[in-house]
Amino acid sequence: MKKSNLFRSTIFIFLGLSTILLNLALAQTPVPDVPFVQEIHREYPVNAGKKSNKIYTVAVDSTGTVWMGSSAGLFRLNPIEQTWQPVARQKINGPVFDVFGDKSGVLWVGAWNGLYCRKAGIFSRLPYIQGPISAVCVARSRGLALGPTHSYRLENGRWAEFQSPFSRNVRQIISDSQKGFWIATGMGVYHQGFGKMRCYQKGTELLSADVSGVALARDGSVWIAGLGGVTVYKNGRWVKSYTPKERLPNAWATCVARSPDGRMWVGTKMGVARFDGKTCSVRSNRRWLLDDHVIRIAFDPAGNAWIATRKGISEILRKRLTLKQKAAEFERICVGQHVRKPGLIEKCRLQAPVDTLHWAPRDDDNDGQYTGMTLAMQSFEYAVTKDPRVKTWAEKTYDALTFLQTVTQTPGFVARTVIPTNWKRMADPNR
Repeated sequence: MKKSNLFRSTIFIFLGLSTILLNLALAQTPVPDVPFVQEIHREYPVNAGKKSNKIYTVAVDSTGTVWMGSSAGLFRLNPIEQTWQPVARQKINGPVFDVFGDKSGVLWVGAWNGLYCRKAGIFSRLPYIQGPISAVCVARSRGLALGPTHSYRLENGRWAEFQSPFSRNVRQIISDSQKGFWIATGMGVYHQGFGKMRCYQKGTELLSADVSGVALARDGSVWIAGLGGVTVYKNGRWVKSYTPKERLPNAWATCVARSPDGRMWVGTKMGVARFDGKTCSVRSNRRWLLDDHVIRIAFDPAGNAWIATRKGISEILRKRLTLKQKAAEFERICVGQHVRKPGLIEKCRLQAPVDTLHWAPRDDDNDGQYTGMTLAMQSFEYAVTKDPRVKTWAEKTYDALTFLQTVTQTPGFVARTVIPTNWKRMADPNR
């Protein structure tokens, strides 16, 4: 019995030591810093707050050029200066309601005074099309250009007017990926197929007949955005709905679009929701958007999202980074705006909520906490990288923490922060 217990104990000790040694070996195994996709918000405002610059649409052509249509006309984003430049102002000289770039490289512009196309960098107005044109789409040598007073169809290389069976309140037109079109209107959504047309507008067919946008999902389903949320059709049947119950930020879905990676982006009056079939993520407020009221969503060839809002265009950029690169960016910001002598980590005061280029130092009674957490971060980084630069910074941070003890000249009594004697403004002058 004693031999059996001894054997059993020996086995347990052996297994325990093996587990410890295995964990130590795994701990020494380097973990590769694999790049991941980091989303970054960039903003391109358009005279925010001025009614004279109401934004109607955003589009990206086959070359990656970003276009915006507004009540002030057609604009193109200058990627170097990151500003909007007016285009064809003398020809259009008024509101632009829709912009569409087809796969052949032609840009189609629906404006107050008709339909324009841009080929080889030259804009020209189609003289036989009367405006205004609210929405336009061209695909597979066929096209539709619809407005409140006139409707036109492109067939056999020629635009011709026809008697439209659709509501005149047209919001968007998309291709059905064959030779037909889906038309979103204020009185339902229409499918114009091979010589036949179907209208969806009853309460048993849609969440609401007030439709703002439509898009095709990768699985062939049709997503219809409007008042109440999103109605999803597949094979002619209503199969699913997306409302605030399914994490839609708001019941008023203003637009919908499919990204190159297959996710469906739904714009609302309170931000954007993205659905991949399993999960949902939301992008809203000034962290991600110039304004929460989303008007239209488009994607460039790299998969970056361009989101038209009431105050301008927001880009949600997909950038591949490693953890080391991301840490270096945060360190750059921290050192540049949040370190104050003798090495304390603090907040900063912005002159404007969104302007990170103009700031002033700001003390806080939690400066010691911020500094201590930074020291912990530096310690972990040095333990992994053995970077002497990190060690030097950590030593300075440690000295700043010890200074909070020595400055009081009282053992055990640690100052929460220290500020220069010439400061006239402090967080809490009474403490």
